Amino acid sequence: MGSIQTQDSHLSTEINWPSLMPQIFHCPLAKEFRYSAMNNYKPAGYNSLAPYLMVENAAALVELLQQVFGGQVMRQFDREDGKIAHVEVKIDDSVVMISEATAEYPAAKAMLHMYVPDVIASYEKALAAGCQGI
Repeated sequence: MGSIQTQDSHLSTEINWPSLMPQIFHCPLAKEFRYSAMNNYKPAGYNSLAPYLMVENAAALVELLQQVFGGQVMRQFDREDGKIAHVEVKIDDSVVMISEATAEYPAAKAMLHMYVPDVIASYEKALAAGCQGI
């Protein structure tokens, strides 16, 4: 049915993901998210390469991606302090993975190139959302 087993010299744990998903995932698009590790090497709806961004204020970036590019949160894990541990945002045919930076994994600069159907409209949405023109 789908479990993952991890082993090292001190730990052997089996995680039954299907039973845990309702408890630890926030999945508004759960019907579209079909992960079948047994039948495919990647989840349905994912490209072979997805950027993973470590940022300060991950929640603000997610909101910006939703406002400007129509991003949809596919799944999200929050830390105990309420900050985002991991979130996946689908924009058109791509998934961007984002996490709140930590001392161990600090924020890193990144540049992404995105194709949009209307550059002017996207630019105006970005300005309306608080971005600055460069």
